[in-house]
Amino acid sequence: MLLKCAHFILSEWIWGATWDTYHVVFNSVIMILLLKFFLNIDMVRAVFVSIMSQLFAFFLLTICAFIALYSIGPLLGPDSFMVVPKPLYATLALGLMYAFFQIMFFMLGQRWIKISVPSLIVITLISNNLTVLITWLLYSIE
Repeated sequence: MLLKCAHFILSEWIWGATWDTYHVVFNSVIMILLLKFFLNIDMVRAVFVSIMSQLFAFFLLTICAFIALYSIGPLLGPDSFMVVPKPLYATLALGLMYAFFQIMFFMLGQRWIKISVPSLIVITLISNNLTVLITWLLYSIE
């Protein structure tokens, strides 16, 4: 079970760092627009909150990937990756992971961000879902 979880985390990290780099860009732009137009936050603050949540999510995913790599170190080999998810499922899973980590960021930083956390959670879910849909459309076109 540990091996499958570690492979999943490593696969998602590799997918996010290589093929799905669109996710971070699209999610940042969508989140900035949602923060600006629905919560009436000034543009500089919206950009700051969006970029910081993206960086937090990416760094936390990277830490999880290194922990997974460390935990299965001797077991990892070229034949150990038996199941590689389809690009659409990998994108969906990555979007859910980013949404979870961004929600953690907003809950941990609510004292400094000073924006309604339930509103940020809804905006995070909407922006990540829209990003997954956009990247699905891009991959289905290619």
